Amino acid sequence: EYDRLNAVRVRTPGLELYGGGVDPGPNLFEAPVAPEAARREHERLVEVLESTHVEVHHPADDLEAAGALPDLLREHVALPDGVAVDDLRAALSPREQLGYALARARVERTPDAASSLHVEEPISNVFFQRDTSLVGDRGPVLCEMYEPVRRPEVPIVARAWDGVGADVAHDMRDEPIEGGEFMPVGELALLGGPADGAGEEGVIRTGYDCHLYTFDAADQTSPS
Repeated sequence: EYDRLNAVRVRTPGLELYGGGVDPGPNLFEAPVAPEAARREHERLVEVLESTHVEVHHPADDLEAAGALPDLLREHVALPDGVAVDDLRAALSPREQLGYALARARVERTPDAASSLHVEEPISNVFFQRDTSLVGDRGPVLCEMYEPVRRPEVPIVARAWDGVGADVAHDMRDEPIEGGEFMPVGELALLGGPADGAGEEGVIRTGYDCHLYTFDAADQTSPS
């Protein structure tokens, strides 16, 4: 982020934003979000990145490469009798499949044989890919999210790293640290912490006691 960008992972908003976007507070948005406008803006951003020869990864494609999408669909999507995950996979692109999984979609038949779609506690912040991982020279560090509503993102991102053959350098536990508060600057890294709000210091996202692990050059197996 202090040098030329070579590769980036982005999640263009999908079905998961339709639930969270209209109820901003619990989903950590300041105001309602228009899903189609967000999608168009994001696709334009991807076009600009690709035009400058940045390698753009989408988590759905990385999850497909890791063979993780079928399990995510089985874990997060409820389908009516007679409709199988394989049917869904045959009909939808990987990005659409991930949208259903992130929306925690439940599809059921109504008494008059119509179909009803429910979005159940959507995982609606996944397009903030910057928050769930720190990326350094030795690989990604999986973050521990401060807000409970965002914690389901981390296992999904972990499986996406498998799709690009990345070995996770460290998996944070217990104390929150978020990538949005991490700023690498050459040999120096800045990390956000408690902030002073309304005359009282308090944690916003990255906690007091979180620890970043560095590795001794002589012994790269031992965190210090």
